[in-house]
Amino acid sequence: MEYDDFLQELRDCPFESGFQRGMERCQQLGMDPKEFRSQRRNYKEEVRGILGALRYREFRAEWFDRVLRDFFQIIREQGFTLESIGTSTEELHQLRRKAYRFEAFWFLHRLRRRNAGAHTFGKDLHLLNATLQNGGLSLSDVRMSSKKIEKIRVARCRRDARHFLKKIREEESSESRSRYISMLTDRLRQGEISPERIGLYGKKIASFYYKTNP
Repeated sequence: MEYDDFLQELRDCPFESGFQRGMERCQQLGMDPKEFRSQRRNYKEEVRGILGALRYREFRAEWFDRVLRDFFQIIREQGFTLESIGTSTEELHQLRRKAYRFEAFWFLHRLRRRNAGAHTFGKDLHLLNATLQNGGLSLSDVRMSSKKIEKIRVARCRRDARHFLKKIREEESSESRSRYISMLTDRLRQGEISPERIGLYGKKIASFYYKTNP
């Protein structure tokens, strides 16, 4: 559920109790008022149970939104106000932010993982940003900044470059060495990393090239 959809769900919540309208409908249908009250109590208990789950269980954001949709559907159909079941728009905002913040930290962990290369950085960053946006959050909510994100990107490029340098030194095939040299220089360019940062100097790059292309 996108953040704007969540806000619309909140706007669609009843602002006054639908009990009186329900009683009138009950009389029109010839339904026993006691049965109507009993059903309404059951629905109220059900929606309070859902609220309890939202408060005390840890959900992934997708599952949180599924439960939240069930919650909104019942209160609309039964005409319950948020106050009548013991909650408010402010609390629902905070509960949803908590669920999305929890998920954002998970994607942040993916972004930071040590064995990840630069080729998956864009996808991992997209997942993090989408989660923050849909949760109405910002990087500061997960103790991050654009500067820190950039450091992670450069670290991934440097990690790849060191891996490709190792492959260049190990490979016997000139074709493979040439391919890894190309990948190495590409990562250095992407991360704006000097060869010295990975223990490699210009003469060494040249020597690799000439050995590959005698």
